Amino acid sequence: MAETSSALRAAWQRHERRWADNLYVYAVVSRRSRGVSVGVNVNPGKECNFDCLYCQVDRAVAPRIRRVDLDRLAAELDDVLRAAADGSLFE
Repeated sequence: MAETSSALRAAWQRHERRWADNLYVYAVVSRRSRGVSVGVNVNPGKECNFDCLYCQVDRAVAPRIRRVDLDRLAAELDDVLRAAADGSLFE
């Protein structure tokens, strides 16, 4: 139980867009909703044509055109949802 508590505490403190070896799908413990949030990042290389004031995209580097691998995204989403359902998400 102590390991789970420490893993959950770490998940609560960090909101990285990483989970396992996934490229697109990640999970975090949401501070606002106090539950698990599953995110889908379709812009992992930060190639974006918007110019939002709050964005972390480095505009000094020219964006690369890249297609999203939908099969990989779907498999990653299945893995994250399965791990959330069986309780192994943050082990």
